[in-house]
Amino acid sequence: MFKVIKCMNRSIIFILIISNIFFFEKLHGQDLHFSQSFNQSYLFNPSQTGLIPSEDYRVTAQYRSQWGNLPVPYKTIGASGDLKVLASDYRKGWLGLGLGLYNDKAGYGDLTLTKAQFSAAYHVELNESFILSAGIGIGVVQRSVNMAQLTFDNQWNGLKFDENLPQGEVYTHENVTYFDASLGLSFSYTPSDEFYFQLAAGVMHVNQPNESFYEKENKIGIRPVIDLRNIVKISDNWIGEWGIHASQQKLAYEIVGGGQISTNVSPRELNANVLIAGVYYRWMDAVIPMVGYEWNGIRLLVSSDITLSPLSVPLKGYGGVEVSLVFKGLYDGSLIKGNGRKSYGCPRF
Repeated sequence: MFKVIKCMNRSIIFILIISNIFFFEKLHGQDLHFSQSFNQSYLFNPSQTGLIPSEDYRVTAQYRSQWGNLPVPYKTIGASGDLKVLASDYRKGWLGLGLGLYNDKAGYGDLTLTKAQFSAAYHVELNESFILSAGIGIGVVQRSVNMAQLTFDNQWNGLKFDENLPQGEVYTHENVTYFDASLGLSFSYTPSDEFYFQLAAGVMHVNQPNESFYEKENKIGIRPVIDLRNIVKISDNWIGEWGIHASQQKLAYEIVGGGQISTNVSPRELNANVLIAGVYYRWMDAVIPMVGYEWNGIRLLVSSDITLSPLSVPLKGYGGVEVSLVFKGLYDGSLIKGNGRKSYGCPRF
C-alpha cells in the first residue's frame, strides 16, 4: 500500500507498526468487518439470504466506529434487506433475494470502500427438521483514495515531513472499480420451536478481483468464512443463543465467539418487550459486551470492543462501538403467523 501513512505524532506511527506486526503482517486496508457479524450474515455468506424461519423479510442498518481514539478512525456503515419469494405450504423450498449497501472509510487519505451486493439463495426443506441452503452474491466495489492528503517517505527532510516536497509516487488513478463474487452453503436443523442449529460455510472474493492504484497486480485474497449458530428456548420467557464466526484472508484471520440471552419482560402482552444482553470475544484482540432491546419486531443492539491486544495502550482500551437496528416482519403485517403458511421453526417469544 503506501510507504508511509501521514501522521501527526509518533504515537500514531507506533499504532500502525504494532497493528502491522500483530494483525496483518503487511499494512493493507481492512476488508469489511463487523463485530455483530450475525446482523450482516449474507454479506459474508449469501446462502443466508432469505433464511428467516419465522418471518418473510428483514431490514438491517448497522454503524461501526473502530479505533475511535485515533485522529481519523475507521467508520463502517451497512444497510441491507432480504425477503422470501415463492414460500408456501405447497412447496418444499423457497427463494431468498437480498440487496446490501456498504461503505468503509479510514485514514488521512480517506481510503474508502463502497460496495453494492445482490445475493440470491435457494432453501430446500429436506424434511420437517432439516433445511439445506445454497447462495451466490455478486457485488460492485469501488475503492478510492485522496493521494493529495497523504505524506510519503520522499517528503521527509530529515526533521519532519514537508508537504511542499514532491511525493515521488507514480500512481495511475485514485479510483478503482471491480466486480466481486461470493458463494455459500448452510445447513439448518430445527426439530422444534425450542431449538435451532445452523452450520454455514461461505467463500468471499472467489473471483479474486484486482485492487490497485498502481500499475501492479494486487489480487484480493479469497476469504473463507465459517459460522456456527445455536438458539435454544430455555423457558417461556428466556431464550439463549451462542455462535462462532471465523474467517481467514491471506495472513489475516478473525475468530469471534460468544453468546447472548434474551428475556421477555412483558409475557402477558401480544407485543413482546425483550431485553438482550451478551458478550463475545475476538481471539487475541478484544472482549465485546453487548446490550439490546426488541419490541414489535424491531431490535436495537449496541456493542463495544474492549481491546486486550498490544493496541490497548495507545487506544486506551477503546477498540470501537457498533450499533445495529433490525426489523423483521410478515407480508400481511401480522405479528404471529396465523395465515396458514408454513413456519419452519425457530425459538421465539
